[in-house]
Amino acid sequence: MNPTRLEETAAFRSFCTDRRLRYHETVARGFDFTVLRMTDQKGRQLAVRVPHNGRFSSDVNDPRVDRRALLTQEYELARHLTHHGVPGHRHA
Repeated sequence: MNPTRLEETAAFRSFCTDRRLRYHETVARGFDFTVLRMTDQKGRQLAVRVPHNGRFSSDVNDPRVDRRALLTQEYELARHLTHHGVPGHRHA
């Protein structure tokens, strides 16, 4: 039996409605996150990373990791690199 696709769940529809986001496509699926292309209420395109199986992940090396911490760490790294002249990647 195939698992339900994220974009077909009631929780996902509620997430989009509450934030006024429109789903376009799934861009990538990784070990911990799925990346979605979405549009906000002002028409701006966004990449939204959604964790698999809830907020926490665990493996042999990293028991009970809060995925919000991973996203925060990634954001801070990207902000630091941008501040030091490393361009971000943008799709047209």
